[in-house]
Amino acid sequence: MLFDSYSFVLLFLPILIIAWRCADIIHKESLGLMLLGFSLVFCFWASPAALLLYVCLIPVIYLLGLALASPGERDTSLKRRGLFLAGLLVTFLPLLLVRYLPHLFEKAGLADAPVQSVLLGGIGLLSGAESQGFMLETTRMAGMSFFVLIQSAWLTGIYQRRLEPEGLFRHFLFSLSFPSLLAGPVVRYEQMGPQYDNLHAPLNAELATGLGLFITGLAKKVLLADWLGSCADLVFASAGAGFPLTTIEAWLGTISFSLQIYFDFSAYTDMAIGAGIMLGLRLPENFASPYKATGFIDFWRRWHITLSSWVRDCVFLPLAGPFPSPLRLVLATLSCVLFVALWHGSSVTFLVWAAMHAFFLAANAGIRSVLGLKAESLLATLPARIFCTSITFFLVSMTWVVFRCDTLAQAKTMYKTLFHLGSDASLWAGTGCLPSWTCLVPLAAGLVTVFLLPTAHAVFLGNRDGSRSWLSFGFSAAWALILAMATLLCLAVMDSARPFIF
Repeated sequence: MLFDSYSFVLLFLPILIIAWRCADIIHKESLGLMLLGFSLVFCFWASPAALLLYVCLIPVIYLLGLALASPGERDTSLKRRGLFLAGLLVTFLPLLLVRYLPHLFEKAGLADAPVQSVLLGGIGLLSGAESQGFMLETTRMAGMSFFVLIQSAWLTGIYQRRLEPEGLFRHFLFSLSFPSLLAGPVVRYEQMGPQYDNLHAPLNAELATGLGLFITGLAKKVLLADWLGSCADLVFASAGAGFPLTTIEAWLGTISFSLQIYFDFSAYTDMAIGAGIMLGLRLPENFASPYKATGFIDFWRRWHITLSSWVRDCVFLPLAGPFPSPLRLVLATLSCVLFVALWHGSSVTFLVWAAMHAFFLAANAGIRSVLGLKAESLLATLPARIFCTSITFFLVSMTWVVFRCDTLAQAKTMYKTLFHLGSDASLWAGTGCLPSWTCLVPLAAGLVTVFLLPTAHAVFLGNRDGSRSWLSFGFSAAWALILAMATLLCLAVMDSARPFIF
C-alpha cells in the first residue's frame, strides 16, 4: 500500500481518522495500540514478508538496546562496544544481504546455480532480490533502507546514554509507525517518543492543515512527478538502448528527472507529515527548497535533511572525534560519502554520484574559506544569489544524470549528448523520442513551483523561524475549492501512478 493508491486514500486513511477520533472520545488510552494496529496492516499490505522480518528483528534489537542500557558497565567498556557493534550488525545485515548478495553470486559465476536459487529465493520472499536500480517496487522490502537508519540511530542514542529503552511495545510503535515507515523522514526517538505519551485526536484546524498538506503532496506526486518521470524515462531509456538523441531531448530529460526526483521524494514527505498531523503527530521537516541552495553545502542542508543529520551524527562525528585532525576529517568525510552511496544502492553509478557531490562539497568549502566573510555579504545581493543558485542547480542536475543511469556507459552517452560532443551528436535532428510539448507543461509548472513558490511545508505550517509565508494556508472557500479540485484531478489519474523513488 502506497500513499498515492486508492486503497490508502479512499479506504485506509478515512477509516483510521474516523476510528482515531472515536477512540479519543471513548478510550484515549487505546490510541497507541490503534496506531500500532493500523501500522501493522499498512506494512502487511505493502509487503507481508517485510512485516515478518521486522517483527522478528525488533525484539532482538530491543534486547540489545536493553543490554547496552545496563548501568553496570562503563560507557567505553569492551563489552558495551561489542554489544553496540552486534546491534549494528543485526540491524544492517538484512539490507546488506538483500542488496549485495545477488551481486556476489553474479560475480562468482553462480547466477544459475541451484544454491543461489535456494538462498536468494529465501531472501526474495522478503525482498524481491533482483536489483531494479533506485526505483523500489512495492514487492520489495518495504522501507528497509529507512528502517535500518531509524534502528541504528536508536541504538546509538542508547550507547551514548542519551536514551533509555521504554518498553517493547513503545519500540514497536516507534519502529513501525506507518507515516514514516516506507520512505521517511528518518525520525529519531527523541522526536517521536514524547509524542506517544500524549496521543490525541487533533482539533479541526489541525485536521484541515494535515489534510491540505497531504493533498498537496499527493498532487505533487501524481500531477507533476509522474508526468515528469514519463518524459525522463523516455530519454534515459533511449540513451541506454543506444538510440541517437538530440541535445535538446537530453536536456529536457535531464531537467525533467531533476524535478521528478525532488517532487517525488518531497511529495512523500509532505504526505507523511500531513498524515501525522491528522493524528496529532509532528514529523520533522525533510526538504527546504533545496534547488534554491547557493552551493552544495547549502544544498545538503536543505535536501533530505533527516538523512543528512543522521550521517552527520552517526557517521561523521563519531569518526571525526571532538578534536579532529585534518586526516581524520578527510577519512570521516570519505566514509560519509561511501555510506550515502552504498545506502542508495549497489550500482557503481551511485559511487560516482556520491564522489561528484564530495568533489563539489570540497570545492564549495574551499571557495568559502578563501572568501571568508565576503561570502555572506556577496550572497546577500540578489544578482550573486541568482548566479550561485543557477550554478548549483546546474551542477546538481549534472550529478543526477549518473544517479539515474543504470551504467556508466549510459551516463557517458548522456553527458556527450548534453554538451553536443562527438561526431554523432545532433542539436535538433534525432529520433524524436520526446515530443517537446509533453515535457514543456510539467517542466514549466515544476520550475515555477521550485523557484517561485514556497514549500508546501512553509505554506501549511509556516517557516522555520515561526513566520508565515507570503502564500499561507487559510480556512477559506478559495483554499477549499483549490484542494477539492486537486483531489479530483489526482483521483482521476492515480490508476496510472508510478512507484515512488526511494
